[in-house]
Amino acid sequence: MQLHISLQLLCHLRSQFAATHSCCAVGAACVSDKCTCPSPTKGIGNFHCALPSQPFCAIFNDPMVRDFAGGHVLVPLPVKFLVAHIANPICVETTPGTFQQKDGMCEVHVYAWGGRQLGKTFVKGVEVKVFVSINATTSYFHSTRIQGEARNWSYTFTEEGSSSMNPSSDYSDRLVTILPGYGEIKTVYDEKWDNFVQLVIGTCGVTVGFRPVELDNDPLLYPAGMYVSVVDDCDPQFLSVENSLCAPRDGPSLEEQTDTFFAQYGESISKEVLAFYKVVTGDVMQDYPGYPTIINQLHEVAHECDPVNRIISALEYCMFIIDSPNFFRCFDSSTDASVMLETLETCIFAFCSHSTPLCNDVKSRVINSRCAVPTTLTILDKNCNIWI
Repeated sequence: MQLHISLQLLCHLRSQFAATHSCCAVGAACVSDKCTCPSPTKGIGNFHCALPSQPFCAIFNDPMVRDFAGGHVLVPLPVKFLVAHIANPICVETTPGTFQQKDGMCEVHVYAWGGRQLGKTFVKGVEVKVFVSINATTSYFHSTRIQGEARNWSYTFTEEGSSSMNPSSDYSDRLVTILPGYGEIKTVYDEKWDNFVQLVIGTCGVTVGFRPVELDNDPLLYPAGMYVSVVDDCDPQFLSVENSLCAPRDGPSLEEQTDTFFAQYGESISKEVLAFYKVVTGDVMQDYPGYPTIINQLHEVAHECDPVNRIISALEYCMFIIDSPNFFRCFDSSTDASVMLETLETCIFAFCSHSTPLCNDVKSRVINSRCAVPTTLTILDKNCNIWI
C-alpha cells in the first residue's frame, strides 16, 4: 500500500512574506521586501537556508540548479536523472548540529524526474537509494520514492519504499529502516517545514527535501523543487561527478567540467548544454511512475548518439523546444508534454543520424506552429542539407 499524506500551506500564518509574493523559508526573514537567510546561514531565502557546514544542492522553480558550491544553471528536466551520488562514513548526530563519524560506510544515490507543469518542467518526484555497510556481515538497503502535487495550497504526497537493492518493481509500503545503535532512515512530514517532505538519512548525515508545484495558485509563492544537504563533519565524497547534475562543493564546478569535456572530446560546450547533456544522456532507467512512453525513446536516442559532437550539436539546436516556456506553452497543449517530447526526440535523432528529411520535418513543425521562437540558436538556424 502506498502512503498518501497531505499538508497545508502555513505562509499566511507567518510574517515572513515578501513583496515578491514569495513565502520565506523556515528561518529566513523578509528584509527590504526580499526573503533573506539570516547569518550565519546561507542559501535561497524563499526555498532553503542552511549553515555553511551543511552545504546543499537545490533544483527549484524554473528549474534552476543551485549546486553544492553555490553555482547556478538553468536546465529543463524532461526525464529521470541523477542529482547526486554521495559516499561517507556512517555519521550520527549526537547532539543538535554535532555529528560523529563511526565505523562503516554510507552510499546514497539521489534521483529526480521532471514533468510538465504550467508550461515548464518542474521536479515531480524523487527517488533515493541508500546502502549502509556496518561491517562485513551487516548491511542495509533502503529505497524511497516520493511524488507529489499541490492544489489550492493542499500538498499531497505519495510515498513508496523498498529494502531491495534494485527496487524498481518491488516498491510497496512506506519504509522506515532502523539501524540499532546508529539511528534510522525515515521520511518526515511536518508543516513547519513549509510543506517539504524530508527523507532524513540519519546514519549518513544526508537529508533530501521535496516540495511539488502549486497548480491552482501562484507557483512562485512557494517555489517548487527539491534539495540534497550533506554535513561537512561527515566528510562527504561526491561520486559520479561526470553524470550528476549537482556539482560538488570543492569542485570541479560545472564551468570546470566544460573544460574537461573539451579536453576529452575536443568539443566546446556551455554549462547549460552540459547540464542538459547530463540529464538526457545519463545511464538512468526511466522507470518513474506515470512516465510518458516517448521518454524511453528520447532517452535511448540521446544516450546512444555517437560520436559525441552530434549529440552536442543536437542539444544546441533542439534544446529550445523544451527550454523556452513561451514556445513550450504555445507548441504543446497536451497534459503530458508528449507533442514536445516527440518533437525533441525527432530533432535529436535528426542530428544524430544526419537525416536531412527529419531535420526539415522538425523545422516545418516549428514554422507551421506559428509559435514565437526565441532569439537564441534554434533548428531554424540549421541548414539541413549540410552536416559536419
